[in-house]
Amino acid sequence: MVGGEFAPLYLASDITLASGGADTAAAAWPDPAHHVKIPPERTAVLVTGHYNDVAASTCRVFLDDALPGSLPSVDEAIMFCRRAFVVTDITDRR
Repeated sequence: MVGGEFAPLYLASDITLASGGADTAAAAWPDPAHHVKIPPERTAVLVTGHYNDVAASTCRVFLDDALPGSLPSVDEAIMFCRRAFVVTDITDRR
């Protein structure tokens, strides 16, 4: 697991995920309100969280000057955030 308090975590699972199979990395966002402690990389953990976070309704995407492209619509940004996994707890399984 790699990530920071306000950055996405990348969770690698040995469970087959619908998106790509064993050892697929999936992005998850720590919920700042829950003060999730991020353990060292490669720690076996139990991750608790949810999709469709209430904050998704205020989600917006901002254009990064370093990346070309156009901004998605507000509806597209909200749908992206609704599909994001929000981590509310990480328990060390060592």
